[in-house]
Amino acid sequence: MIAGSTKLAVKKRSRRRKLSDDAVRSIRVDVRAVYLVAFDHGVSEACVYGVRSRRRKGLVPDTD
Repeated sequence: MIAGSTKLAVKKRSRRRKLSDDAVRSIRVDVRAVYLVAFDHGVSEACVYGVRSRRRKGLVPDTD
C-alpha cells in the first residue's frame, strides 16, 4: 500500500426481498413476536415493522 493512502470501504448493497401479497397478509395477521415472523419469511425485523404499520406494501388489501 502506498504511504498515506487509505483503503476506501465499499458499501455492500443489501437486496430487498420481494414479498408476495399473501406473505404480506400473513405478516399482518400473525401475532407472534416480530423476530419469529421475520425468520419465517426470510426478511428483517424492520421489514416486518414496516409491513405492519403499512409503510411498506401499504397498497396490498387485507382480503382478496
